Amino acid sequence: MPDDKRLKLLMDVAKMHYVDKLTKTEIANKIQTSSTHVGRLLQEAESKKVVQFTFTPPRLSGLQDQLIERFPFVTEAIVVGSGDDYEFQLQALGTAAAGYFEQCVEAQAGAKIGISGGRTLRAMVQALPRRQRDITLCPTALIGLGPFMPAHIDPMVLISLLWHKSGRPEHGAYCATILPFDPGPKKRRFKELRDEYRSHCDRQKNNSKVQFVLNEMHNVDIVFASLGPIPLPAEYRRGTTVLELLKDIEVTEDVLRNAGVVGDISYEFFDRDGNAREDWDFFLALGVEHYRKMSADSRKKVVMIAGKYKVDALGALLRGKLCNVLITDSTTAEKLLMDS
Repeated sequence: MPDDKRLKLLMDVAKMHYVDKLTKTEIANKIQTSSTHVGRLLQEAESKKVVQFTFTPPRLSGLQDQLIERFPFVTEAIVVGSGDDYEFQLQALGTAAAGYFEQCVEAQAGAKIGISGGRTLRAMVQALPRRQRDITLCPTALIGLGPFMPAHIDPMVLISLLWHKSGRPEHGAYCATILPFDPGPKKRRFKELRDEYRSHCDRQKNNSKVQFVLNEMHNVDIVFASLGPIPLPAEYRRGTTVLELLKDIEVTEDVLRNAGVVGDISYEFFDRDGNAREDWDFFLALGVEHYRKMSADSRKKVVMIAGKYKVDALGALLRGKLCNVLITDSTTAEKLLMDS
């Protein structure tokens, strides 16, 4: 059968089954073939993307209500079903977060939205449809990168993608780059190396454009963020964490764990009580105290999207009251309720 006729047959069969809700036997009678052959045609339609499926994870209202009752500062909670496959779970969280993102955009025209980095936020951006949006986007941290693109997905990457998906509005996204830190060949002690790095970051603030973006970051209405756990579970180690950005100053997982760090939110580390320390501040970022202040403000939203592998860090974040909207999966929600 010529390709055009074959594709039309696949489209007709797919429409009859998925739109008109006919059974395979009913379709077989219409096109005078067997139901087995109809099944093969439907599989072919799927493989050739004649028909594509959109996964919309259902919300589990019982667990949502329990989380809000247990953590009264969390004003909204979205809980989706858990799956054994990490990539599938990431997609489910991203889809749920995308739905909430659209809800926020519709409710608050012209909202200024902060976007963090990482794979969870990438899943959210990927799940968003391409359409015009009345928003302004801000990074939650400014990071010096170079000379190669890191495996970590930083906020500017996601802001660029989301800005493009939102119709590329004029002045619709704030951006700035800072110089990467160059440790040079000289050998230094860890404290000296870290102090040099901090001085380097502080000098970037002298640039008026960098300072302008930093100021706008602190005036966002809504932040969408996720967590980085410390220690890193074996299955989570894929070279995409914030630790990759700190190799030049020899900040390792062991260094952070020995200092009492359990995770990071948008590039600032915190302990089991959700508190930060000045010597854990490595980036030009919003910071833990700003998130705590935002979360206590009924006019602001800090949306935390986190699930598998991040339970301990998420528990610490909730103890510190660092978010007021939570999007997670059922297994993580149950562990949070059991441990609290």
